[in-house]
Amino acid sequence: MAAIARGLNRHPISTVVDTGGIVGMIAAMYQCRDIAPDSKDQTQLPSKKQDDPAVGNWQAQLQGLVAEIAAKQAFMDKVRGGLCTTMKATLSYMTLLKNVQRKDQLIQALQLKLHNYEVLEQRQQEEIRLCLDGHGVSTTSFPVLAQHYTKLQSKHNTLEASHAQLSKKLLEARNFEAELLETKVRCQNLL
Repeated sequence: MAAIARGLNRHPISTVVDTGGIVGMIAAMYQCRDIAPDSKDQTQLPSKKQDDPAVGNWQAQLQGLVAEIAAKQAFMDKVRGGLCTTMKATLSYMTLLKNVQRKDQLIQALQLKLHNYEVLEQRQQEEIRLCLDGHGVSTTSFPVLAQHYTKLQSKHNTLEASHAQLSKKLLEARNFEAELLETKVRCQNLL
């Protein structure tokens, strides 16, 4: 910066550089300093006349830049709003996609279970049909018969346990009924 200042003191910038851009602005600052050395504050630029073409050019450039910045800011706000909307839509899409995939997996698992149960049921029906068709003596039907016997035996045991509980409750109810009749008789005797 010092070299620029020394260079400006030796040669007037207006002879070397045109009045546009940052260099022109620096030149104008130093030119104003040279014009008004008796000014109290040398850091402030004296106001130029509006009819000066350099000031008009700078003001036009400044207004153009301000308008361009405002347009870019509006565009950025619009893009930011669109981006927020897009991100929200993408997030909801991803959530829905995950839910759909989870439900698809559940449906596939249930379809597989259903298919397995259908195959098992068909196999059991075939085994029962073989047993009922008179092939009950064959060696392939013994496991089926044993399986049915086990099922019937477990049902029989369940029914026996239920019967025992009901018999016990019936006996308790009859005992309670007898005690109730006995209490009624005593009550009538006391009256």
